[in-house]
Amino acid sequence: MSRRWDTTVIPQVMARTAPAEEQLDMALRKLDACHRISPLASIRVLGVRSGQAADDVKLPVGQSRVCSVVYRPDEGVTWTAHTPALHCATEPGTCTTTPCECRRSTDRKLELRTPQGQRCWACSESGKEYTFKVNALAEQMEGQSVSWWPPYGINSPPILWIFMDLWSVVDACPVITGYMFLFFCCLLVRKVEEFTGGLIPWTRCVPIFGPALKRGEAWRFFTFTFFHLQFLDLFQNLLTLLDTLDVEATPPIVLGDGSNLKCGVGAKQNFMCYPSIGLGSAHTLGVALVSSAIGGMCSTWIKFGDVVAGASTLGFGLSGAIVALYALYAGAKLDTTTSVQRNFENWVWLRLIFVGFHIAMEFIRGISQRDLAGLWAHTTAFVAGIAYVLYFLPPMGDGTVLSSDRPYVVACEYDQGGFSTSAPECIRLFSSIYEYQVPDIQRQCFLFYMTVVGWTVFNTFVVNRSVKSNKAVLLAGSEVSAICCASRQAAGGGGGGSGASADGFASNMDGKEIILWCEVLTMIGWRPPQGTEDAERKVEIRCLDKDPARQGPLLDAPAEAEASSHSIPGKELSSIRESIFLPLQYKPNSTYIQIVLYDLDPQKKPWAFASISLAQALRSKGQRRLKLQPVDKQAASGSWSKEAVMGCLPWRRSPQIMMIFRNLDPRKAGEIRDAVKQQLDFTKQDLDKRERELEELKAVRATLNAENGDGTS
Repeated sequence: MSRRWDTTVIPQVMARTAPAEEQLDMALRKLDACHRISPLASIRVLGVRSGQAADDVKLPVGQSRVCSVVYRPDEGVTWTAHTPALHCATEPGTCTTTPCECRRSTDRKLELRTPQGQRCWACSESGKEYTFKVNALAEQMEGQSVSWWPPYGINSPPILWIFMDLWSVVDACPVITGYMFLFFCCLLVRKVEEFTGGLIPWTRCVPIFGPALKRGEAWRFFTFTFFHLQFLDLFQNLLTLLDTLDVEATPPIVLGDGSNLKCGVGAKQNFMCYPSIGLGSAHTLGVALVSSAIGGMCSTWIKFGDVVAGASTLGFGLSGAIVALYALYAGAKLDTTTSVQRNFENWVWLRLIFVGFHIAMEFIRGISQRDLAGLWAHTTAFVAGIAYVLYFLPPMGDGTVLSSDRPYVVACEYDQGGFSTSAPECIRLFSSIYEYQVPDIQRQCFLFYMTVVGWTVFNTFVVNRSVKSNKAVLLAGSEVSAICCASRQAAGGGGGGSGASADGFASNMDGKEIILWCEVLTMIGWRPPQGTEDAERKVEIRCLDKDPARQGPLLDAPAEAEASSHSIPGKELSSIRESIFLPLQYKPNSTYIQIVLYDLDPQKKPWAFASISLAQALRSKGQRRLKLQPVDKQAASGSWSKEAVMGCLPWRRSPQIMMIFRNLDPRKAGEIRDAVKQQLDFTKQDLDKRERELEELKAVRATLNAENGDGTS
């Protein structure tokens, strides 16, 4: 057998002078690693040595970077040299793919993965392990998803994050994005309730309604944020939630220039990167639940009988948590402890300016609309979000910027409690001037929560003890009232006109007096007969217990209530704007509203009608088009003659009347009547004053004309 020498010690320049089989042996050695360095690699035959004693040579390979291995047929693999230990990488963003040891005994060995999935190792100082992990994450993300937002050094506010990389935001902020998804789903439930005529009691049992709280329906404090009447109401709240995404976490979005939105991630840092100092998903959910409940409780203090719904209090609670987080960050001066070489002080104040602008706009809206209850609920929800952070002191961030869970808890700079064997812990808000001991601030926050809950209970059962628990109101045509004990009350004969509603629960609204405000706007597609353009006409609103659309005009049937407009010239029907108030009893499942148009010349005669159920009229938002049907018995098919219809398109073959329906509480109707009367009296007084001034001017002019000898008036 030919000899095989350890060719790893031969200089590279002499490799060409070695025999061909020796060069092959050298190549094999350089492609493999020793067993100690690559324990999982398969062993290859690096060299063959004969069994003769003359071949037993000690190889001087102590300084070789690759340990030498020889093979003896009678002994197998033999290690003939040992090399120095291989040290792991110590710089973030790098790792060693072969097994290695830490150079310093105080370092911690980390096992990572390369972008190709291969296992590698690195050594980190104690407390800096996160810098290696987030850089490994950035390398895995590189080339996979790049945001459309390209600028470098330009602020990317949270409201844009979901448009930059949707799935990164969903993965990093599951609670806030989950809330947004549930809001859409709940809006669909509301639409299903409208189409089914109240088959799903969504409007009845979800919003906050003070009288219903007397029956123990405390779940409304947590469900009212999921109720929205229409998408425009939801859209404004969604924008608020998008602007609070950083309260949960900062997604690692790769920007168009290759930098990362999240500070501490990736080799290339964005000058305006966002530090991940959020609360995390669990505490974000806690802020959402606690702040919305506190805001809902406080809303009942102002107007106990009003309906409260919408997610605006949730947005204010999350905004309060953001303010508390950044106040703690700035107060503890955590810029000096971050692993990112950047000062965040100016960034913190810029972020707070965005939050302050949103809060200021909401205050302006509340003051301009005189929404004192909403303004109070938003303010208390904002304070509740701040109090949550200060009471629970949640971890700050996910370790990409700050190494400690609660780095904002520091030793007190001012001794407020006298001599103590242990150093007290404090938190600082914005600066060391506003320093508070942790037990004291937690005690105050707990007292705030207990005060709100206690006063809400006292206000519900003591202050408003005269308010009946079976009180009900209408919201967009749907009943809002208590559902607990409602079925039992109906079975026991609740009296009045109460009965079962479409959702199966006993209705607390049936038989109650309401005022239907019918505003007639215009008529479309109708041409008066020739020669009757100037004839006077009138619009009459009737309340029936049968459907005229199915059983005919029913003009001879007695009406439960009716009201009419004043006389209107025929030419003005296309631009009519009349308000007709119809008092009636609320029976949504058995009441129909009929609109009848009369000719007054030469005698009162009906010529067209339209109808709609009371439930549909109350649920309609904005303008409602109703198809007019002719009363003439000759039109057996219910179609109009060509002379009476304007236009030639198929959907214009029937004239239409445009109306707006509103529900008025009798008390509010009285207030409106008094306000209108007061305005009319003021206008009359002003008119009388102007007439007196005009008479005085005429008298002065007549006197001047008489003095000048001019008889003209």
